[in-house]
Amino acid sequence: MRVKRYTQLIILILLCSAFVVSNAVFAASKPELLFPFVQNDKVGYINKNGKIIIPAKFDTSKYSYEVLAPESNLIPQPIGKYEDAKWGYIDRTGKFVIQPQYDYASKFENGVAKVGTARGEAWINEAGDTVISGHYAMTDFGAEGYAIAADLVGYDEKGNEIHTFNFIDRNGENLSDRLFAGVLGFSEGLAAVNIGGKSNIWGFPSGGKWGYLDTKGQMAIEAKFEFAFSFVNGLAGFNVGGKTTTQGPVGGIGIPEGGKWGYIDKSGAVVIKPQFQDIGSFSDGVAPAMLKDKWGIIDTKGKFVAKPVYWRMDPIGNGLFIVANDADYSSYGVLSKTGKIIGNHFTEIGSKFSDGLLHVFWGDTGAFMDPNGKMILKRKGVRYGDFRNGLSTYSYTSDKKHLRGLMDRQGTYLTKPIFSNINDFYYGLALVSIPDAKGNSYDAYIDAKGKIVWKSKIPR
Repeated sequence: MRVKRYTQLIILILLCSAFVVSNAVFAASKPELLFPFVQNDKVGYINKNGKIIIPAKFDTSKYSYEVLAPESNLIPQPIGKYEDAKWGYIDRTGKFVIQPQYDYASKFENGVAKVGTARGEAWINEAGDTVISGHYAMTDFGAEGYAIAADLVGYDEKGNEIHTFNFIDRNGENLSDRLFAGVLGFSEGLAAVNIGGKSNIWGFPSGGKWGYLDTKGQMAIEAKFEFAFSFVNGLAGFNVGGKTTTQGPVGGIGIPEGGKWGYIDKSGAVVIKPQFQDIGSFSDGVAPAMLKDKWGIIDTKGKFVAKPVYWRMDPIGNGLFIVANDADYSSYGVLSKTGKIIGNHFTEIGSKFSDGLLHVFWGDTGAFMDPNGKMILKRKGVRYGDFRNGLSTYSYTSDKKHLRGLMDRQGTYLTKPIFSNINDFYYGLALVSIPDAKGNSYDAYIDAKGKIVWKSKIPR
């Protein structure tokens, strides 16, 4: 039987050019999951059963709570603190296999990781070899296979950095012969780019004009807009007549003030003429749009299907929008793409549907709402969190400490509300914080049934 099975596997390999193994062999070859913990401001790792595999001996960092998953071999780890830290990579035994030498380091994805050096950013492989370098800063690679690369070209009269931007492939080659003052990532085969503007490190320039670059490095749509958003579902928003007065994420992101907003298709043709104060992306044939400081919903012809009477509007999927009924955002509703209110007058509401449900709260009542407006698990004196993988958090409104417990999809409380914080579950465990009567807080991990599999003996 074994010979026959291996013969079948060889045939499959030859036919499909794929390596096929049994579930048992695959599971056995996978590295063990490792979960980080922090004690005395040092990082170590436990396995899924709570056994300490790597003692807490490494300096803490922004990656201190990154799970070392089976598909990962290395994790970034600093020696030292803050600006003085040097980064390297440890393996599953806690040994440095790439010595600390970088100003910062990111996680490995698809066999490469981005690191900071004295000369700018670089990409390295798991052997520590540099595969791409020579740029001041780079983004991660997007779905189209390109990363944004920024280069420092000088300083303005106020001493601010001036940068140019391009796209690079995984070999480090430039996509275009042209350099840009600002760029957005590729979406649906096109990327918004700015020509002639004055840029900063964030890639949001003042002045210049925006157009679109294709994946061959050619200008597919002429640069003639004051700003241009990425394409979503075949349409992109653009601005004419506005003026960019801010740069970077502090104080603004380079989006023009004033002017009018409309939409173009991927040929560059205007499909909805500029007429709105502000706009959002199209989904399910509709998009949010603003007139006279109020939001409504428009169709692909630019006609309002829901009048602009709302102070805020956020798409949440399923053709639905969260709307704010007043200027101080104290009352929320849920609006369908046809303009029908399916839920209203909530004082608290989730940011999106999660596991098909949206948590809401009003008065002293918590509930979950489905996309049709039906209320589920409606309970007085209870607040809920989002459902994720069939689990949600809950808390009692009467509890001044706002402690949380874990609940399943049927509404069964799996734990008492004893946690001050419950993080998302990863690979079956969630990091939680457990306070004591003295005001101390202890890290712990719980499984999907609410069982504590590991708890720190030392408070954070």
